[in-house]
This record gives sequence, structure tokens and C-alpha cells, in this order.
Amino acid sequence: MIEKSKFLVVVALVVVVNALLIYSVSGDGFPSGKAPEFDGRGLQTGDLVFRDGYGLVSRMFRQTSSGEAEYSHAGVVWCRNGSTYVLHLQQEKPGVSLLVESIRDFWSADCCSKGAVYRLDLPREALARIEQRMMLDRQSGLQFDEDFDLQNDSRMYCTEWIRHLVISATGDSAYFPLTTAGDFSYIAPDNLYRNRHARFIYKFDKPL
Repeated sequence: MIEKSKFLVVVALVVVVNALLIYSVSGDGFPSGKAPEFDGRGLQTGDLVFRDGYGLVSRMFRQTSSGEAEYSHAGVVWCRNGSTYVLHLQQEKPGVSLLVESIRDFWSADCCSKGAVYRLDLPREALARIEQRMMLDRQSGLQFDEDFDLQNDSRMYCTEWIRHLVISATGDSAYFPLTTAGDFSYIAPDNLYRNRHARFIYKFDKPL
């Protein structure tokens, strides 16, 4: 369990330094280099992808994990017409929160220092429902939840959205464990892969 005050600092930081987050995802001011030499072959729709970034914001989000503080951000793989994309919720700019990027852009060295892929033990039917839900959320313009409120499904943060996708597809609200900080519950990045349902697929420790 982490202290509630630590997580609330993260929430406050996201709200206060929105401009800083926009700056960080633009790639300005961070190391440059090629994306990892991995084109997504072998991945499938519904795989979970993780990354860690640079700077204070990523470090603070990474520390919300109480067990293994490896990653600060997560998304879901979407395979379409032979290409591999990542859908992820990120507070980037007004009106555009649910982003669709290639796997290379998601893991670009401009915004990513390390990453990983995990696969959930979901049947084909559940994966199809997850894909349908992703497309609906993309069309509806789902926005980032700055309050980190698990009880409000009108806005969500990145890991909450992934949990919501899986619950919608399986009906199992206990599929992922939650992290608690006092009377505050949330889903941290490591809750998504440190569980009996997730299987490790791929990782890298630094961009090539």
C-alpha cells in the first residue's frame, strides 16, 4: 500500500502541470534516437503495452505502482490491415485524449525509455468485444480523467480505461487487482500485468 498523500500529489501534479505534460509528449527537450527495432509482428488486438518516460511526470506516475514500479503509461494493441497500433488515454491537448499511434510512435525514444508487452488470457469472443468497445470509445471522444475517479466512467485515466475494457468484455470486475491508498482505490500500471491473467511477451530496457 502506498501513502494516500503520495498518490494525491500525482493527481494534483497532472492538473497543475498540464502544460508540462504537453511539452513532454512533444519530444522537445528529451533524448532523441530511433524507436526500438520491433514492428509489432506477433502481437494481437487486446495485448497490453507499457512504457516509461522521462522527467518528473513519468517518475511520479511510475511510483503509483506499489509492487513493481517499472512503467508510467499503458495502452492496448489494435491490429488493422497488417499494421499494429496502440490506443491509449493521455492528457495531451484539449479534445484529443484517446490517441491512436503506431507501435513505433508509442515507443519512440523521444517519449519512451523502456517498454513491455503482456497478453491476457481472454477468449477470442472477449477480444472481439474489447475491439468493439475501443472503437466506440474512440468515436465518442473519451476524455482523460484528471480526478482519477474509478466511479466515473464518463472520463478515465489510461489504466482505468484498460480495466473498463476488460470488465465490459468479461463481466468480471475482479479480473485485475486494485491498489489502495487509505480509502482511495485506483488501478496502477503493475496491477495490469502482475496478476494470474497476464503473460509476458516482450520487453526492452532502453530504446535502440
